[in-house]
Amino acid sequence: QQSWRDACPSPPHRHLFWDDAGLRRSVAEAFPDLLSYYDGFCEHIQRVDFARAALLFLHGGLYADMDVEARGSPFSHLCAGMVSVVASPYTRNERHQNSMMASPPRHPFWRALVDEAVRRQREGFHTTTWQLT
Repeated sequence: QQSWRDACPSPPHRHLFWDDAGLRRSVAEAFPDLLSYYDGFCEHIQRVDFARAALLFLHGGLYADMDVEARGSPFSHLCAGMVSVVASPYTRNERHQNSMMASPPRHPFWRALVDEAVRRQREGFHTTTWQLT
């Protein structure tokens, strides 16, 4: 956390944190029609992954996992008005990770992402968490 405060000081940046109840409220605000699917995920990490999309949809900005260290401000590397996700070093089973993502608020990508997660949940497409979310 301190590395992010150092790399992206407040102001102008804001550093926000959520607990499980706050994540659920964010999903309810961003995608109220999908709250029952969120509640129906079998694994906690699935709900957390889903909620990340809600947070970026509502607030925009940059999301980073707590274990991601900032070595400098990433904002100069982001394309304005677009969604950015990090490439995965584990290319055998994934291309991207959701450990660090950025976008403007209300970007339609996040709605498309959660719709796809719901489709996969309904169709039983997944066998592991990363295949669902």
